[in-house]
Amino acid sequence: MSVAAQRLTRERKAREAVVLETARKLFREKGVVGTTMDEIAEASEFSKPTIYAYFHSKNDIVCTLLARRLEHLNEQLEALDLPKEPKERLAAIGNAVTLYMADVDYAADLSFPIEADFRLADLTEAVREGLSTQLARAFARVEELIADGERAGVFIKGWDAKRLGVFAWGMLVGIAALTKRFHPDILADSSATVYADVLRIVSRGLTDPDRAPGAGTVEKVDPAAGAMSRTRKTETTS
Repeated sequence: MSVAAQRLTRERKAREAVVLETARKLFREKGVVGTTMDEIAEASEFSKPTIYAYFHSKNDIVCTLLARRLEHLNEQLEALDLPKEPKERLAAIGNAVTLYMADVDYAADLSFPIEADFRLADLTEAVREGLSTQLARAFARVEELIADGERAGVFIKGWDAKRLGVFAWGMLVGIAALTKRFHPDILADSSATVYADVLRIVSRGLTDPDRAPGAGTVEKVDPAAGAMSRTRKTETTS
């Protein structure tokens, strides 16, 4: 790459960083829905065409912010000297994620997509691939951990690792959205305590035979009657 091309690349990245940081501040002040591309352009001191040269839409900005935060979280986790024992590794990863999510800035960024109304198909290919890559990195770590725990006999067999990763992530992001954006007073506990509770729920679900996959009663809604009907009860076999 020529010197001129390297300079252009640096300038482009610098402008993108300014746009992202400006949008982040506006999203926190006014919310995603309440912020327009015109306001982002004015606050960043770029023309609107310049903004659109870097980001196809406001949703692209939202998801780029999310992907950057996920990338940073993944890098933090990958840098940890994690124990090999699955339960200890789960605790170490959980503690690291708890500290990360307890930070107001990080949690707010992760909650922005909940406010935005979009589908992945609406995003540009580069943004969509960037977000998918970071999510895949996070979920792969969960899948590997659960598989190792099952092989070692410390986690109950039968869990779908990817589903469990989605469940845990959904709880974390949902709590972040509630406590950082929409209802700050809904939980009186500190953020660290709340996220630690999520970790305990996940850990107990992985190790308690009474919470093995398929155990207990499954309730099914009868659309015609509009009532809950008990359909089956499976005994724990693990």
